[in-house]
Amino acid sequence: MSTNPPSSRTITTECHVGVTADIAGISDKLVAAAKYGFASIDRQTGQIEWLQRVYEGEGPDVERRMRMNDGAVDSYGRFWVGSMNDTHLVDHWPKYEGSLFRLDPDGSVHTILHHALAVPNGIAWNLAGDIMYLTESDTKDIYAFDFDAEKGRISNKRIFFHNQTEGLPDGLVVDEEDCLWSALWRGSQVIRISPSGDIIGVIDLPCPLVTCPTFVDTDLIITTANYAEESPTQHGGGVFRVNVGVRRGRNHKAKLQM
Repeated sequence: MSTNPPSSRTITTECHVGVTADIAGISDKLVAAAKYGFASIDRQTGQIEWLQRVYEGEGPDVERRMRMNDGAVDSYGRFWVGSMNDTHLVDHWPKYEGSLFRLDPDGSVHTILHHALAVPNGIAWNLAGDIMYLTESDTKDIYAFDFDAEKGRISNKRIFFHNQTEGLPDGLVVDEEDCLWSALWRGSQVIRISPSGDIIGVIDLPCPLVTCPTFVDTDLIITTANYAEESPTQHGGGVFRVNVGVRRGRNHKAKLQM
């Protein structure tokens, strides 16, 4: 088993962080979707500065029971993120109170889907940039939307893929052949899905809670969790690297343009 590289370090933040993105031209900060909304995070200290608390106008009870989860940056440098019930604070499976938000380069935040999601997860775009994929883990679906990249609009929601096997689709990434790689929470796998919605590849992992795949060259880096394992495993919470022979699709900037 590999040990952490010298560049690996831990920073502590004041609250839950769902997903982060790099900021073009800025190396000392990240933009994050955190507990209450969008924020910048100092890479060295972990200090958070709120850009916008997305539920602030809906009252303290809503702010308390919601949190931001997964997201991605589109080809125009906009940050799309889904929110959900904070499962560390509520005593029920997430209800359809989650929303889809978009942080634009000018710092404005837009609500795209309001109280329409339960467990939104991986977001990605096809190579042509005219389809946006959004994972809804609650129903084991990956939705597809028509995507207007110039205006940042989505329409024509439909089910692109429904997982009929064990596991809930979670994190998502698109490769250079327009295929999707989806992590399966409680499924011990990452699956590769063709542009037509068929499973064409499977990576089996020695732990059930697979959370997210991403690319470094032709290696797929896969994260997992262990906090909710029903039966603790040796490798739960580990990070895995698998050479899959393809690279990430080049359909987005992957950095927020601010």
